[in-house]
Amino acid sequence: MCSSTTTPFEWASLRRRIGAELLALFRRPLYWGTALAVSGFSVLLQGLLYLSIQHANNLPAEALNAAKQSMAWPQSLSTGLEMIAPQALGGLAVLVLSTLFVAQEYSWGSLALVVSRGTARRTWLLSKILTLAIGIVGLLGIQLVVAGAFGILVTAGNNAIQTEQHTFGVTAFAQNVGAVLYGLLPYAALGILLAVATRSAAVALGIGLGYTLVVEPLLAALSGNLLPKWMGQYLLRTLGAALQYTSGEIHAQLAFGSAGASKTPAFISSETAILLIAIYVILFLVTGTALLSRQDL
Repeated sequence: MCSSTTTPFEWASLRRRIGAELLALFRRPLYWGTALAVSGFSVLLQGLLYLSIQHANNLPAEALNAAKQSMAWPQSLSTGLEMIAPQALGGLAVLVLSTLFVAQEYSWGSLALVVSRGTARRTWLLSKILTLAIGIVGLLGIQLVVAGAFGILVTAGNNAIQTEQHTFGVTAFAQNVGAVLYGLLPYAALGILLAVATRSAAVALGIGLGYTLVVEPLLAALSGNLLPKWMGQYLLRTLGAALQYTSGEIHAQLAFGSAGASKTPAFISSETAILLIAIYVILFLVTGTALLSRQDL
């Protein structure tokens, strides 16, 4: 009897909560500010690069043309995708978004009010998780639209690029989109865990920024030298990068700053990265759910 009466109620309650959370997410300046920060910074970097190569007469013609093509349509989509990857701006942006989106419910007293009106805590948390997943897809979509528009402008303003034939692998690009989205999930889960564990937006955000901006780059730089190589391989940013670059040594500066390939750990396989990301996500969310169920609201 319990399963037949409570399950439909929980599903109905979950649907209502998701609708309310989506409305709240897309109405808050937090979401659009995050999207603007990622897309704006990406356009700023590419714009500065474009202006610099326009006056770089001392560089080989092939290098200049390759740089311009990376910013032109449709290659600009891939460049924009790289900018929102977990090892670039995406991990930090998603961590900030998820942390504040959940932690502010404690600061404002919204969670206590929702629970007092009969919504189960797990229903509330699940609605937050699903809403953030939709929000992350939206962030990626906004970034690709902006990157595509930037590429069209670059192409229209450069006849040499406009007349060239471009090779753009749609299948490979779609796979990379999926890899980026999947690689961003543990950052969202970590943000939720920090918010629930600390019940403070400021504290949770501080811990999250410290991990993303200090701990991860430091461990990545020291792994293989002062620290075991596996410590660099199992970082969230490294696992996200492994889904896109699965051969050879890590050499992207976005992943490890200016460290050379000989000083960075080799990528693990994409299959292992997928498994470890799933473990991280489950671990973070299960821990957050357990903490939430024991909190005095």
